[in-house]
Order: sequence, then structure tokens, then C-alpha cells
Amino acid sequence: MQTPLHSPMSSFHFQNLFIFPFGIYLGKTPVGFMMIARDVPWIEQYYGSPAKYYYIWRFMIDKRYQGNGYGKEAMLQALDFIRTFPAGEAECCWLSYEPENEVAKKLYASLG
Repeated sequence: MQTPLHSPMSSFHFQNLFIFPFGIYLGKTPVGFMMIARDVPWIEQYYGSPAKYYYIWRFMIDKRYQGNGYGKEAMLQALDFIRTFPAGEAECCWLSYEPENEVAKKLYASLG
């Protein structure tokens, strides 16, 4: 399988946030998008997250490409990227999803 997660399109620092947007590709074909951030303040306010964390803010695979393992591979690569602490060390990484999305639940549970 080709590695779908491309280098960050550009990382940027906005209102004390470090944000890393990624395109997810199959060869030259875009199949998805992911955005990772560090220490999103309103998340702490609403969810009580630890002060130092990475947050997988957006993660989507085009419906036409779902079920082929591209999402799992992209998520594994994203976790590898986060482990490099690109915006500083952190205590954890987390994400949220809609509870009725059983496919997402199964994918995220399989990653630990």
C-alpha cells in the first residue's frame, strides 16, 4: 500500500495554536484530509483535557475510498507524526467522533 499521509500542507501558528493540515492521497489522487492541533483551549474548557496534548481535529476519507485501509494507514502515520512532538511534548493525543459512527469507533479502538 502506498503511504497516503503527505507532509503537512503548511503548519501554522494561530492564536497560540499549532495546526498541521494534511492531505491524504492515493498516488496523486486526494482521498481525504486530516488536521492535527496542539492544546486547543476551548477543548480544555468543554472536555477537561490535560494541558499538554495533541488533538486530531479533523479526519475524513472520501466515501468512494472508504473501506480500503487508507484511513487506518493515515491514522497510523498521523500518530507517528505526533510522536515526534512537532509543536512540543505532550501527555496524550485524543480525538472525538459521533457515537453512532460504529466504523470510526472500531477503527480508533483498533489503534489503542
